[in-house]
Amino acid sequence: MLQQVMTRPGEIVFQEVPIPPLKEGQVLVKIKRIGICGSDIHMFAGMAEIDLAVANDHELDIKSTMMYRHEDYLDGIRLVKEGRVQLKPLISKSFAFQDYLKAYQYIDENRESTMKVLITVSE
Repeated sequence: MLQQVMTRPGEIVFQEVPIPPLKEGQVLVKIKRIGICGSDIHMFAGMAEIDLAVANDHELDIKSTMMYRHEDYLDGIRLVKEGRVQLKPLISKSFAFQDYLKAYQYIDENRESTMKVLITVSE
């Protein structure tokens, strides 16, 4: 199967990898479409850098949070099932799997207007 790997910020390579053998109780899932996560674009999307000496000199506190919790996903799924959230209007653009790099470039060039970019892995 074809695999995409971001080897460093701004660089994506494709490589053929074998389909992993299944063990008892496992299933093979064929993925048709994926979305680019906001944290992915940050990695593309260069690593954030923090000068810890400055934080220390100014006695600054650095706090971080998890973006999403398990409960958030359950709530999202429920809202979609109930028809209270429509997903289609959130899709800004779709790209073929081979155009993975173009998808990242599109997001980078349209940060203010892009909601969700999808990659079609297989039909």
